[in-house]
Amino acid sequence: MLNKYALNIPADISKLEEVLLWLKKDMSSFGVSEKGQFNMIMAAEEIFSNIVSYAYAQKENATVEIITEKCDDMYTATFIDSGKKFNPIEQKNPDITGKLSDRQIGGLGVFLAKKVSDMMTYKYEDGHNILKIGIYIKNPSQ
Repeated sequence: MLNKYALNIPADISKLEEVLLWLKKDMSSFGVSEKGQFNMIMAAEEIFSNIVSYAYAQKENATVEIITEKCDDMYTATFIDSGKKFNPIEQKNPDITGKLSDRQIGGLGVFLAKKVSDMMTYKYEDGHNILKIGIYIKNPSQ
């Protein structure tokens, strides 16, 4: 069974809370576990923030479309923007073992989103970044 919903929203950091509340309500309606909801919210916050901060040179009329789907045992959120091409999956993971003062700035949010997601895919199609993240609806141990 496939259920799909969409939100088209300005790429503005002031809309972050609206995005997260929308996702939380959507996940709750599908019975996503608390851990799954926590992980999706954490990843979505990083992804939306990065799109807002880095995707668009011109902020005017910049939007993000978020499409959620539930298919079998997975809940996914797809983030679509028409900003500059950026594949977060290809980004080198930051070194988190060294001293804080020696670490490079940046990349931790993407790393975190990768770690808390059960699935992440990216493609660039027709001038759009399409990043899909997925989490299992129930913890695999349940």
